[in-house]
This record gives sequence, C-alpha cells and structure tokens, in this order.
Amino acid sequence: MTDVCKLAGVSKATASRVLNGTTQVKESTRRAVFDAIDQLGYRPNSLADRRCDAIVLYSRFMSESQLAGLKAGLAIPLVVINRELPAELGPSVCFEQAGAARLMVNHLIGLGHRRIACITIPIRAPTGQARLEGYRAALGAHNIALDPQLIEHGDSHLEGGYLACRRLLERGAKFRALFAFNDDMAVGTLRALHEAGIRVPEQVSLAGFDNEPMSAYSRPPLTTVELPSRP
Repeated sequence: MTDVCKLAGVSKATASRVLNGTTQVKESTRRAVFDAIDQLGYRPNSLADRRCDAIVLYSRFMSESQLAGLKAGLAIPLVVINRELPAELGPSVCFEQAGAARLMVNHLIGLGHRRIACITIPIRAPTGQARLEGYRAALGAHNIALDPQLIEHGDSHLEGGYLACRRLLERGAKFRALFAFNDDMAVGTLRALHEAGIRVPEQVSLAGFDNEPMSAYSRPPLTTVELPSRP
C-alpha cells in the first residue's frame, strides 16, 4: 500500500477511501490509485476489512486533525476512549477529568486550605489539560487567586513528582496542601517532603489521583480520586 501511495502521489487515507469507496474522491485521483495498483500488481487483502467490526482507540497525544484523518480512512467505526471529542469526530468515551480534579481541590479547600500547590501530569495531553482546568476552576469558585508559583509540571512518574516537589520547595513556594495529578507523583512528592522535614498530613495535606493500589500502602495512605475504569 505504501508503494501504491507513492506512485499515485496520494496519502494512505486517500488510497483507503478509493479502495473502500467510503467517500467521494475525484475521478483523477481514483484513476491514479488504480493505475498504480495495476502497475505494481497490488492486490488488497480481502480479510483486512473483515478482521474486526470496529476499533477502540486510546491515544493521549493524537491531535483532532490526526484523528479525523484516521477516521476518514476507515470503513469501520472508530471509538476513541479517555478523551472528549467534537461530535463530528464520532463517538468517544471519557471520564470527567476536570470535574474529578475540581472535586479533590474542593475537598482540600473544605479542610481549610487556601494555599494549594499542584504538580501536573504532561499538559500537552488532554487529560493533563482537563485536570489543570479543574484545579483552576475550584480555586476560582472559592475566590482563591491562582498563584503560578504554586504550579509545577511533572512527567507522571515517581521521580518526576519528587523533583517537581523539590523545585517548589527550592523556590520558596508556601503551601499547606499539595495535589499531585497522579498517585506515582504523589508518592515521589511524599519523599521530597520527608527529606525537607515536612510532616504529612500534620504540616501539608497531600492528595493524588487514580487510586493506584500502592496509594493504600504509602505512609500515610494517600487521599486520591478513583477512576471508574473497571467493567
């Protein structure tokens, strides 16, 4: 198929549309694809449209335009999970990430905290953006000014949480609660706070996200948000 696309001067998505007859394609394009097929002796595998009835896709970083291109080249339904998409891109199933993050920050505010730091997961991903949106929304709903000095970016891993917390402490950020956007980073944060002589929860309340099994075994156990991902 790659050779066919090169010879015809079209993308794989366009070639798939020609072969599947799923959308209208210019006659000159259709002719170019079939001419290339004849020259190369390419024969589509009749089983390749029939090996499945639909595709469920989990992708953190594909853009909406990339997803649109992928969907256009498919003759079977595509369902995207773990992110919210515009209706024109078809069905998607997602967890309300922003609302869950807001729920956690509201909990911390309910404990009396107003200086709440956060360590994000990568915010180029929709999940990271949504959790940061929830953090900001909760602060705004309680008339708590957003302090950029209290936001540090992590990489979703244990060491990333540890290093992010150290950066917060080294720049003198003052906080009484810290919300790590996943449990791995929360556990890394716990070590950084311990090394700095800061007691959890006596001096700083610590919260995570995902309710990973290890969250119940950290000392102290993590306050966390559970994702309802089990069937």
